[in-house]
Amino acid sequence: MRCSGFSIENIILILSRVNADRTLQKLNPADENHYRIFVHDVKLLAKMIEVQPSLNMSIYKTLESKPATYAVRRTELKSTFLSPGRTEIEYNAFSSTIPRRITVALVANGAFNGDISLSPFNFKPFNLRDISVHTGGHIYPMVSYKLKFDEDIFVRAYVDMYEALGMANSDRSFDISLTQFKSGWSFFVIPLTSTLDDSCGFELLRSGTTSVRLEFNSPIPAGGVEMIIMGEFDQLLMIDYNRHIVSDSTLG
Repeated sequence: MRCSGFSIENIILILSRVNADRTLQKLNPADENHYRIFVHDVKLLAKMIEVQPSLNMSIYKTLESKPATYAVRRTELKSTFLSPGRTEIEYNAFSSTIPRRITVALVANGAFNGDISLSPFNFKPFNLRDISVHTGGHIYPMVSYKLKFDEDIFVRAYVDMYEALGMANSDRSFDISLTQFKSGWSFFVIPLTSTLDDSCGFELLRSGTTSVRLEFNSPIPAGGVEMIIMGEFDQLLMIDYNRHIVSDSTLG
């Protein structure tokens, strides 16, 4: 495991070990072997940058007149339970700021709540027919899906996933094949930007309610399904002379 998330000066990092007798969750329930994790070595690597005194003074003088501004992308996760037997669902995911992109995945409710015999990463389509996002008086996508996963009619949703993530016309990939997308790797990515793609531009903040609507070819199976929604938002971080951090997320 490699983590690179500690990038703040003078941060206090405390590592503690807790002895817990818990079974590791396995993706293959038929595997009867017992597994344990042994930590052989732990290293903390830190990078330090020395700024020349003249440049450092220039930075401080600039911060006295205006704050440093950084464009970042904020993510927010929502989840809701879809009761069995239903064929149509509409869920108000975000009620303030409109996200620039939404990713939706479905997983069995038992797996979501910790059933050790089920994988929480098995995102199945559950015979989904259509998915749409309603926000700002618009519907995304403009042309509705007519998915039939049992009949292998889902290529458009697969291609839209790559296009929405900016990987359709590039050499990058997240290694999800068409077969995997049908069985356990079903992610529905819907862009809400003005250009309907993953551009590097900064989107203006818009306020409004964002809802996700699902339609299924067959009722939701017994036990129910958990819908997981990830919204991505553009955000500005401003740091002043006294190192006070202010964000423009007050709209959201």
